[in-house]
Amino acid sequence: VAEDLAAHFGMAWNDETRRLMMQNLRTGGYHIYTTLDPEVQKLVDDIYEDLDEIPEPYSKEQLQSGIVVVDNTTGDIVALSGGVGKKDGFDYWCRATDATLQTGSSIKPLTVYAPAFEAGLITPATIIDDIPLNYDDDPDGYPTNADYVYTGATTIYMGVTRSINTVACHVLSQLTPRFSFNFATENFHLNLLEEQIHDNGTVSTDIGIAPLGMGALSYGLTVEEMTVAFATFANAGV
Repeated sequence: VAEDLAAHFGMAWNDETRRLMMQNLRTGGYHIYTTLDPEVQKLVDDIYEDLDEIPEPYSKEQLQSGIVVVDNTTGDIVALSGGVGKKDGFDYWCRATDATLQTGSSIKPLTVYAPAFEAGLITPATIIDDIPLNYDDDPDGYPTNADYVYTGATTIYMGVTRSINTVACHVLSQLTPRFSFNFATENFHLNLLEEQIHDNGTVSTDIGIAPLGMGALSYGLTVEEMTVAFATFANAGV
């Protein structure tokens, strides 16, 4: 809120501005309005603040999580949590909005199937070969499916429901990674990396089969970005 207030006044964000805006919030008599739904937030907190609800791994290290709940019809964030356990402060690192993580296959509907349906390239009944896309660099073929099982002629419907890597990547290769990248960044507003040249001369980019077809992104996306993008499906494409 302090950062938004500084932007409202046209002030550069720095430590001094932060101090002034925090003082302003405490003493300025402002009314702060939020889209938070207390009932939904309580449902989230009942799980996230109770460590007995969080699975305990063999390593005994505390598992972490972030969640964002959106009203699909308005886009309002009605609840979120940036970590598990009781909160003992504020303005902490928020795993729901700050942490960029690999999306894995959850990116496929956004970067492969949505743009391909929109472009008229496929329908749910379209048949795609469930086989590796190519064998140029890998004698076993690339990409592989998680279970290393291939079923040949497969419908898009089955490719989506079973999250088959090869089906997604075949569609993406026809669609082209550039089309997919533009669609995801312009329509879903995903913060994907177009290109970054590192000091050693190597280049990172999310315009490719692995990032867009299987979610192996250069830096990843936030839970908030993914939630808002998926809300589009529940809101008839808007």
